[in-house]
Amino acid sequence: MPHDRTQRQNGRSQLPSFVSLMLSEPATTLTDYALALEAIVFAGCLIPLRQTACHFWSGAFVCLAIAAILGGTFHGFIFWLDPTLHNWLWRLMLCALSGVSFCLLAASVVSAVPRSQQFGWWTIAAVKAVCFIGLALYLANFGLGVADYLSAMVLMLMLQLWGSSLRIAGWIAAGVLVSGFAAGVQQSGWAIGVFDANGLFHLVQMGAIGLFFQGARLSQDL
Repeated sequence: MPHDRTQRQNGRSQLPSFVSLMLSEPATTLTDYALALEAIVFAGCLIPLRQTACHFWSGAFVCLAIAAILGGTFHGFIFWLDPTLHNWLWRLMLCALSGVSFCLLAASVVSAVPRSQQFGWWTIAAVKAVCFIGLALYLANFGLGVADYLSAMVLMLMLQLWGSSLRIAGWIAAGVLVSGFAAGVQQSGWAIGVFDANGLFHLVQMGAIGLFFQGARLSQDL
């Protein structure tokens, strides 16, 4: 995720020298990996639940973990990786984000939309995913990933408020709000200690993921 050179140098200067020598963007990389670990744990917690919606939520967390690992590796090993491989890490990360978006929308369709009305929503989710993955592979533009993810969250929130219980919708709404705050932090350029704007974004987003998990584990199929 983009940030300026000053933020990167400030974060690097306050980390142990061996970490700064190994990783080009240590705070971004390590918080990305922490985000991936959290997502994998939540995915594993949801798999035993016998609800299709929970399984789609689990898929969303798995895709998020993959995106975080790819993003962390992209940022952390700029000087170690072949340029072609480096560029493909970015494209695959955007594809993984599209996987997150599809699974979020699919989980909401299963849990909040009556079965007689689900086909249209499945079509929207599938076409949206295919289009964004194609554009991500061709253009490799991070703005596309953001647009895909944000549009999925808006649709998810709309469906949850419409068809889910107030308790579940409340957790999901809180997660969306914290995700929005995290995006604002990332764009602000703030830095606190070893954490640059990207590192802070990941830490706040970890809180949002926890809120999503609370709603996900309560999900019931219609």
